[in-house]
Amino acid sequence: MKAVVLAPDLNARGGAERVALSIAAALRDLDMTVVIASPSKVRLNSLGEYFSIDLKGVEAIEVPTLPPGMRNLPNEMREIICETRMRKRISRLRSDVFVQSIYANEISGLAPLSYYYVHFPHTVEANPVGTLRGAYYRLARAYRKASVSGGSDFASTYRRILANSEFTASQVAEKWNTHADVLYPPSPSVGQGRTSRSLRILSVGRFQEYMPGVPHKRQDALIQAFRTMTSLHRHGWELHLAGSVGSQYEIERLRSLSEGLPVYFHADAHRDLLVDLYKSSAIYWHAQGYGGSADPFTQEHFGISVVEAMSAGLIPLVYDDGGPSEIVRPIGPFCRWNTLEGLRMATEQVAATGAHRLEEIRAACGRRAAEFSPEEFSTRIQQLIRHDLFGAQP
Repeated sequence: MKAVVLAPDLNARGGAERVALSIAAALRDLDMTVVIASPSKVRLNSLGEYFSIDLKGVEAIEVPTLPPGMRNLPNEMREIICETRMRKRISRLRSDVFVQSIYANEISGLAPLSYYYVHFPHTVEANPVGTLRGAYYRLARAYRKASVSGGSDFASTYRRILANSEFTASQVAEKWNTHADVLYPPSPSVGQGRTSRSLRILSVGRFQEYMPGVPHKRQDALIQAFRTMTSLHRHGWELHLAGSVGSQYEIERLRSLSEGLPVYFHADAHRDLLVDLYKSSAIYWHAQGYGGSADPFTQEHFGISVVEAMSAGLIPLVYDDGGPSEIVRPIGPFCRWNTLEGLRMATEQVAATGAHRLEEIRAACGRRAAEFSPEEFSTRIQQLIRHDLFGAQP
């Protein structure tokens, strides 16, 4: 059997790219001939080494996107041209299994068994302001549906919609009016943490300027909360913020907000440093979604950094919404907070907990993190495909 995985730009080397490559490897292990298609030229050996995924036997091809002269066209036109070119290229491969994992792509299922992996569902029907704009949008939607989705609602052409969390699955039901099976993304363990840990609170996330309606890690809110925890300061607790720098202005603003506090920044921290911080810290903070609008898009849809922290035995304290909330749910209600005062109380509670009880909680965190391992991911998707092919129990 032949399988094709349509992936985002694999050279971005992020979580979505790990998912696509992991799916390709899992299908290969089902004795399928696997082609992974991406809108860029890639070196699978290099990607395999980077993600620690065995990609031997998987073939990579580049699918066409926009010709250079069309990049200034309106967004709707670009989508139609790009997806039509992709659809034609992949259709020629004549696969038995097709997996689509590009955000907001509306290509129809192109194989007898087709799967759409959703990191978060885009809005299919919008209501643009203005009569002319509305007419243009409806015409573009109709043409996109006819040329890209085979004349059907694209979601209905897939055997299964797969969502990266229960939270995302609920949004698929709301936005696309269809059911999604939850398939948590693969989250490798960073390794067991140290027995002796520093009095350190860690948060990992990109440093970028806050804009309404755009996901943000809310490091500013964490600094604000930490400022009130004077008893922890006296006992030697520190807050460490690590991540890539998307805005130099933002990181300088955060440095200014933290002046006079035991707050330390690890800008553009390399992987070895992040792993060391995970293994030696005591508590993990996550605040994406705090203080934002009710727009689910601004929430954390899964939360790989939370899983990484738990795999090293950090005790997570996360904003009670989106993917992180469901990740930490089995650990205990104290792991979730809604206000900065709630975060302060939870942090001080953990800091005052005895060593024996802390080790029990850390062990529970490790067990929960193992449920999101690459091995669990591969086993789950293979079970689903076996069920759809042969009727085996998923």
